[in-house]
Amino acid sequence: MSDTLSYDQCSLNELYQVLNTIDAKKHPENFAALDAEIRSRQGASYADLLECWSLLKRGLWPEHEAYLAAEIESARRKEGMSRDAPLAHLRYKTFWRRVLAAFLDGALFVIPISLTTIAFVNMGRDFDQTYEDAKYFFNSLFVIYSVAMHASFGQTVGKMLANVKVVTVWDESDIRFRHALLRDIVPVAGLILSLVGIVWDTLIPSGPVTTSFAVAALWLIVLVLFWPVAEIITMLLNKKRRAIHDYIAGTVVIRV
Repeated sequence: MSDTLSYDQCSLNELYQVLNTIDAKKHPENFAALDAEIRSRQGASYADLLECWSLLKRGLWPEHEAYLAAEIESARRKEGMSRDAPLAHLRYKTFWRRVLAAFLDGALFVIPISLTTIAFVNMGRDFDQTYEDAKYFFNSLFVIYSVAMHASFGQTVGKMLANVKVVTVWDESDIRFRHALLRDIVPVAGLILSLVGIVWDTLIPSGPVTTSFAVAALWLIVLVLFWPVAEIITMLLNKKRRAIHDYIAGTVVIRV
């Protein structure tokens, strides 16, 4: 009775994952069956093939790298993708581009914060209070800007200039409002809690409930402060460079 495995029930993605682990010398029959099954799956989509490319270990199976690269090029032509579309192995390498995008987007709001603060200070307002008020106002605008731009275009101005775009992780289609909102759920929650805190502090006298609210707000502030660090660490630990907010929203950032 043959011990050769059947791979016909596996997805193309799963076939390439098996290819990363199979020992062709110990199991030549299984390797031959796997190779035949992979080559029989012609006509896969560009997005699916790029996913397989991201999974395939570099240098392990050079012939399959060449075969997959040819399939990707064929799918690119079939789907009418631009020749300027990024090479498969670079598609998800977006870390530094995202850093650039964040810097550019931040500059759009840091400059107004500074100018507003200077203007009001020159009019006689206290510097510290003016700066805090301006920062809260423009931070609120920034969150609205981020959600609105991602929901409408999959990009902020910074991402447009850095040539990256947010898409769904499943089929790399355009994201919707819910994806954009979930990506910014932590800063959105922070702003809402801060606003509630301001109203609460104004209308309700100090007491046990107010103290509990202050503790909750403090923990959220701690989360917001450490959030960027956690995001960066997460991005560096997976091949698609997905941050925590990408996992929450079901998104991925690609080069365009």
